[in-house]
Amino acid sequence: MAMTPGWYPDPFSSAGYVRWWDGARWGASVLLPEGTPPPVPGQPVALPPPGSAPAAAPRQQAAPPAPVPPPGGYPPPPAGWAPPPAPPYGAPAPGRYGAPAEAPYEIASYGSRVMAKIIDSFIEGIVLVPVALWLLWPALTRYLDAVGADGMPTAEAVQQWVTDVAGVSLVLNVVTLLVTFVYEVPQNVRWGRTLGKRALGIRVRPRDLDSVGLTWGTASIRWAVESGGAALVGGFFTIIDYLWPLWDKPWRQTIHDKAARTTVVPHRRQP
Repeated sequence: MAMTPGWYPDPFSSAGYVRWWDGARWGASVLLPEGTPPPVPGQPVALPPPGSAPAAAPRQQAAPPAPVPPPGGYPPPPAGWAPPPAPPYGAPAPGRYGAPAEAPYEIASYGSRVMAKIIDSFIEGIVLVPVALWLLWPALTRYLDAVGADGMPTAEAVQQWVTDVAGVSLVLNVVTLLVTFVYEVPQNVRWGRTLGKRALGIRVRPRDLDSVGLTWGTASIRWAVESGGAALVGGFFTIIDYLWPLWDKPWRQTIHDKAARTTVVPHRRQP
């Protein structure tokens, strides 16, 4: 008669273990019945008669799970800790280096700034063009007088013309700086806008605190970077300066705005 499946004394050991019999073959694992001391080494273990009740399998208690250390080796948060609440809906999310992803107030359009600059340059040109012609007139007269009957100027006349124009350019740069300072800085300090910005309905304000207006120092820094850069580098600086708002985020500032920490915004007329 075949043995029924169950736990039986291990026929291959004399240490008091039991081994699982599946009805056809012995299993690979052995257990020591709970409360059963191991027999004396070398003492044979008798097999139970066929059909007898198998020995009870020992009950194994699951070991408590080992605590998992927090990542990075930091201690766990204290009891009652909770993550900070999420920002309210619609609040601007911070960008790189703590800058907001969007400006917290409306910024003037790029087209309005360009048109305002064209108007201001035209007004400044009303003063500067006659001055430039007055400064260049003696050099132009000498050059025309040196042209021969064949209509070709001499080499000496060309060299004199280049020298005269270089000297006039230096004086004209100084006059241009003076005219632009007198035109722009007092208006920006008093009202925050020049005549061109008035026509387009925009104004200059401090980037971070609008209630104080522009000081003489802020307005002078803004003018110095814009006009000084154009005088030293030429038109290349002016082009880069006024193209800068196209890719500057979120304030859409020019280079001279960044130097003075200012922005250009729409001007709201008081009712």
